[in-house]
Amino acid sequence: MSRTVRVEYVLTPLGRGMLEPPAAARRWATEHRDELLDAREGGEGGKGGGSPIG
Repeated sequence: MSRTVRVEYVLTPLGRGMLEPPAAARRWATEHRDELLDAREGGEGGKGGGSPIG
């Protein structure tokens, strides 16, 4: 005889608070997509292929 076990996971309020920083980063990246792609390709003073920091 086998039994099906059901487990439900729910984030606590503290855990839900951790969702906002990645969501903010995603919104920023979406808003600056064209600039990021241009910098990656070396436009507007970007060096292209290098670190996105600095």
